Amino acid sequence: MIVIDGLMLVNYKQYDTIVVNEAHKFPNLRVFASLAKAANVNLKIGGFLNEHTSKVLEIADVVEKCTE
Repeated sequence: MIVIDGLMLVNYKQYDTIVVNEAHKFPNLRVFASLAKAANVNLKIGGFLNEHTSKVLEIADVVEKCTE
């Protein structure tokens, strides 16, 4: 699944795993991650560490931090 825009518009319940690339661009990432995890969806987050991604470090199954 590729999320171009509108993270909250994704029907996350229909997927086993969701990968969010460039997660640092999504201000509502924590809300989305909480909903996805409550629905037992594996969540993989990739992006720069910022205020949005740091809030999901303990929620996501895998977090890949970019440095460049």
